Amino acid sequence: MALLPYLASLAVWLAITLVCYSLVIWRIFPEPRRIFEILCFPGIGINFLAGHNGFLSGTLLGGGLLFLDRSPILAGVLFGSLFYKPQLAILGMIALLAGRRWRVLWITVISAIVMGLASALVLGFGTWVAFFQNIAYGAQFTNKPYFWVRMPTIYAAARFAGSGTMVAWILQGISMLGVIAGVTWVWSKKASEGTRASILVVGILLSSGYAFIYDYAILAIPFAWLWKESRITGWLSWERPVLICCWTIPLINLFLSSKFNWPMSLLTLPTLAAIFILVLKRNFLALRKEKPSPKYTSSWAQ
Repeated sequence: MALLPYLASLAVWLAITLVCYSLVIWRIFPEPRRIFEILCFPGIGINFLAGHNGFLSGTLLGGGLLFLDRSPILAGVLFGSLFYKPQLAILGMIALLAGRRWRVLWITVISAIVMGLASALVLGFGTWVAFFQNIAYGAQFTNKPYFWVRMPTIYAAARFAGSGTMVAWILQGISMLGVIAGVTWVWSKKASEGTRASILVVGILLSSGYAFIYDYAILAIPFAWLWKESRITGWLSWERPVLICCWTIPLINLFLSSKFNWPMSLLTLPTLAAIFILVLKRNFLALRKEKPSPKYTSSWAQ
């Protein structure tokens, strides 16, 4: 694509990645009306306007979750490819460990290594040298107030509120530990496909200390899964209004950020936390329903 003129290259990039992402969403929930509503999610529109990689992230993450039971090899290759953006991939490794998906886990590791070596062979090892040399420079962006407003993370929210770097990272770490505990619990149990996928995607966005609004395009994945599961089990209390609220928040965030310089984390984080808790509740209720009732015997029979 670098051989094309800029606008043509941008159009090809967005078209290919959006089509792939749309196909993943369609495989999750093949209903035309609902797919249209999900693809109208403002987070998808923001990634389109930014020309960024949210569609690619959603394709790799959603595809890996979709083929987890159907094709472990393909799932592992997709998860491994997601390491092009490590902050989105690490929690997936923890989930695979918790779920004892050993085959997928090993293929994920091998795929990530192969992708890294292939990029070095094609583009030269100098790209990796430059990458490690510039990590410190890239990390400086998290200390700039300009980015705190545009990063819907707990770290950015704490820095915007006036805390120091250490306190902000401690709060982010506490959130990360809570997310890991929730994801581990769900994936270690006999959770439904949609519950596993939803808790992982929402958990990735809650636990990452470095995320921008275009990364939220991946939220179309839990939207599709939870909408599908609601057809089978029904909606939980507050689940539908919370999802609708989360659907609209990227658009509200853009307005508040541009007009009043409000941080995007102000509305995004509470809504994501609410979805995370609702998915945990959904799994808890499913497990309780499957649990057999105790058998009682009379005293004379004993």
